[in-house]
Amino acid sequence: MRKELKSLTAIAMAGAILGYSMHASADERVDGKVVRTELTFCDFASHRCQGTVTLEQPSAKDALVTIRVGGETIITMGAEQAYLPTLKGNLVSVSYVPEKGGKLATSIAVLPAKNP
Repeated sequence: MRKELKSLTAIAMAGAILGYSMHASADERVDGKVVRTELTFCDFASHRCQGTVTLEQPSAKDALVTIRVGGETIITMGAEQAYLPTLKGNLVSVSYVPEKGGKLATSIAVLPAKNP
């Protein structure tokens, strides 16, 4: 009985690791200038906000792309955490996973401004 339990535990752990690595490798990335943010909820104590971010991509066929920001999305500006509404006008890099009907951001990082 113990041997079976250890085997099942090992199989479950391997499945969890495999599932996580498959999920992590499924992240895609898009860079652009934030032209709009929409805030639906924000917990200021934990820096966790929900809503959407719309990016302008001048070189892309679809110039505007809207990405959903969930409560677990990590938003950073340099070494600091940032709030969703502070992103407007900044160049950002968004890692996301495709979801039914759109994209879900896993992380958003503000990029350094380009010098002219």
